[in-house]
Amino acid sequence: MYPSIEKLEELLLIQQAEVGRDDPSLATLLDDLSYGYHCRGRFEEAEECYLRSLALREAVCGQNDQSLLPGLQRLGILYRIQDKFAEAEPYYLRALSITERQVGLEHPLVATRLNYLSGLYFAWERFEDAERLVKNSAYIYEKFLGPNHPVLSAAYMGLAMILTRRGKSEEALDYFKRSCQLSKALKADEAPTTFQDIAHSLLLLSQNHFRREEFDEAEVLLRHSMLVEARELWPDHPLVADSLTILADLYRAQKHYREAEFLYTKALKIRQNTLGAQHSIVASSLYSLADLLALQNRDDEALELLELSLQIVEKDPRNNEAQLAQSRSLFNELTANSKSR
Repeated sequence: MYPSIEKLEELLLIQQAEVGRDDPSLATLLDDLSYGYHCRGRFEEAEECYLRSLALREAVCGQNDQSLLPGLQRLGILYRIQDKFAEAEPYYLRALSITERQVGLEHPLVATRLNYLSGLYFAWERFEDAERLVKNSAYIYEKFLGPNHPVLSAAYMGLAMILTRRGKSEEALDYFKRSCQLSKALKADEAPTTFQDIAHSLLLLSQNHFRREEFDEAEVLLRHSMLVEARELWPDHPLVADSLTILADLYRAQKHYREAEFLYTKALKIRQNTLGAQHSIVASSLYSLADLLALQNRDDEALELLELSLQIVEKDPRNNEAQLAQSRSLFNELTANSKSR
């Protein structure tokens, strides 16, 4: 469980009183606090803390040190998820520039930074820039990792989406086929247990939608499959939990209940750790997992989860009407079933 925002704020005040506002030792605490604000949607406060932390590190190591990369990336993502693309761009560019200085222009680490920047440009609808960057990253990956490396599957799928948006259907189809050739389907009894498995499963689902010309759905799934950018900074970021839930929903619809349960449980734990046990999104996760257990006639386990979900939403029923109605309905149904047995 992460420390509460209130506890982190208290620690920051104590430490500032001891060393002053501009002491570099505050940077790590500011990072923790900004992450707490970030997860809870308090973006202005998160931005202030991220900027302070970055400035403290710059004062010690200058503008181009490798240690600045996580801070630059955090700020870039923070602006990007708010659709503040112009504000995000300088941080992505600085991170790319520092990486190029460290390892050279043609290195897999640079290719990864190019992909992050291309993702920003794609969301910004700067498709020509996004295409150029992904093609450059694919060239680097091919050169260093070989033409059949799995990382190219995601790069080629990204190119297929970008080229589709640019109206280059034939070229998009060619990259889509190359992406599929490099993708290895999970076995029927193989659950996605690692983040890489989960990302790959989402990529495969994106390919399936693209094949049916359901491009919007394919794009959403592809974006979630490429959340490694957030994952490497924050293993328990709510965005990661969102991706897990999307994949769990799809497994549930296909009646792959074991895989769905694993993913729902993982998403629930992330949300409890980062948002707190009483957050309304935690109530939603509890309900999803309970509903899945009920489908498998595991009513007692489901009822325990529904009780926890109801405890959360009943504290603020006005803002949780839909979730309250869902949880109560399933709770009453399972309770009636239990009495009739």
